[in-house]
This record gives sequence, C-alpha cells and structure tokens, in this order.
Amino acid sequence: MNFVLEEMTALRYFMPLIIEGNKRNIVSTVFVGSNSKYTSPSKYSEYINNLSGEFGFSIKDFSSELIEDVTFFVEGVGIDKIKGRGQKIILTYLRDFSVIYNEYIHKANYVIFPSLFFAEHYRTLSDKNLYIGSPKYDIIFDSEKIKNKYKIKTDKKNALIIFPLFEFLNKYQQKRILHFYNYLREMGYHIIVKSREKHHVVEMWHGDQYFEDYSWFPHTTMELISISDIVINFDSTAIKECVMMDTPVINFRNKPNSMFGFLYNKMYTETLDFEVDFQRFRKSVEKLVNVDLNQEFFIAREKYLFQPQGVSKRILDKIL
Repeated sequence: MNFVLEEMTALRYFMPLIIEGNKRNIVSTVFVGSNSKYTSPSKYSEYINNLSGEFGFSIKDFSSELIEDVTFFVEGVGIDKIKGRGQKIILTYLRDFSVIYNEYIHKANYVIFPSLFFAEHYRTLSDKNLYIGSPKYDIIFDSEKIKNKYKIKTDKKNALIIFPLFEFLNKYQQKRILHFYNYLREMGYHIIVKSREKHHVVEMWHGDQYFEDYSWFPHTTMELISISDIVINFDSTAIKECVMMDTPVINFRNKPNSMFGFLYNKMYTETLDFEVDFQRFRKSVEKLVNVDLNQEFFIAREKYLFQPQGVSKRILDKIL
C-alpha cells in the first residue's frame, strides 16, 4: 500500500490503515512531499522517521511516481503526480470535499466517506463512494499515557478550550473568553487550551496549559479531547471529534453558519451566548457532565456519522 503525505494532517488518517496493514503483513510506503504551509512534512522529517521506525513503513520522496499498487490520498492531494494502473483511493477530510469533490472524483477508483448522510447532505453522490467511515478515529486512547505525555498532573476535572480565530470575534467577545476561564476555575476545572501554530495565542489566554500541534499521530486535539470532561467550542469542526469521542460540548456561536451544524442542538451540547453569567454557565456544564450521554452520542453517530472502531479493517477488506 502507498500513501501520499503532502500535509502532516493526513497522518491521522493514514496511520490506522498502516497499522491494520501490518497485521496482514502488507508493506506500506509513505511518499513524502513538501509545501510552504506549517504542516509541510519537510519540516517534520525526524518525526516521520520515528514513526517509520515504530510502525515499519518505508519512506520515499514524492515527485512523480509510477505505481501499480493501491495508493491512498486525502482529498486527492497529489493524485495528479501518480501514474500507473494502481487503484487510487481518496479519504475525505472534514468538509473540504464539499468544495473540491468534482475536481478529483473522475480521477479516483473510490472515495471513502464518513457516511451516506454526508454525501447526501453535501450533494456529492457517486457510484464511486464507499460509506465506510474514517480511519482517523480507529484508535484507542490511554488516558494515563496521554496525561503523562502532556504533563497533565492534576486531580481536577479537565476543560478543553478549542481556541477560536480572533478574526471571528469582536473585542468584547475576546475579553469574555477570560470570564469563561474564571467560571471554570471557580467550578474547580483544570483549563487546557488548544490552538494551532498558524493561530498562536498570546499568554493571557493560555489557561493552565496551552498546546498547539505537539503530536500528529495520535493527534494532539484528539488526545486532549479524550481526557477532557467538557469541551468549550466556538463553532469549530472539533464538534465532530467530540461526538465521535463521547465528550460533551459547550458551544459559543461566532460564525454565521456552523460547520456540521446538524451535530448541534442535541442532548450532549449546550449553546450559550457570550453574555452568559456564571450561574447559567455552571448549570449548563453540570447538566452535561453529570448525566450519561453515551446513548445520545451513539444515536448521533448512527444517524450522521459512523461507529469508530474497525473502520481500517473494513476499508482494507473492501479495497484489497
């Protein structure tokens, strides 16, 4: 099997497939490209080499390749550089496919979707679509290992804040975020803040611990969600990860249209205004963390997404 890696974000999709391939004695090769983004694999050569040593895949520089084997891509990135009769398999990424699907569907043998709902909702139906799920979530998290990895040494409950882009917030809303930090502290929470390198956050918003993209596989955001009791979100696509990982969400609207809006307004979410006072905020958090929401998450995944475990096995069973 081959994997075209032109952005580090693709690793969270590729690695579960490589691991499943290892169980079947299938040799994997990762073709490493380069770009000007902060996610360029060329900036993380040592990281990729370490993964190669741990999981046994080979590495090749990516230019123009003649390949007669199965090759995986994320959203078709790099597909025009691959020559040969090998199968070309595209994995969709978040909602990017809703914009660029027509650019690559005729070049692919199969496109793997989270669900039929996604293809219908975003009008990207094709006989080439496979509604199998996403390998990104085909991973089991170990809470103690993650806490040790990120030096999270506290007996408090964890609240993860997926930090918003300031371009979507006015100055009042920016200041209000600090009030939410105070609310959480008053409730006894340890505050973890997650952003990205290209959206660096200044220290006053760092909470108790602050992270950018420390790890690409398993991905930092997913690891932090897995150890958090509550996620504070600002209309980000992290809502999908929270639903897949059974983590309730307090959401603050800061965009005209929420991406994956169909995942909101459920029992596992509370949408609040920036003007919310402490009593209302506390009531909403306690409502979410003090009830069993497992069935609600399961129902949402059945309707809109998929159940997380075994996706990589299903993909390889179908493709190979």
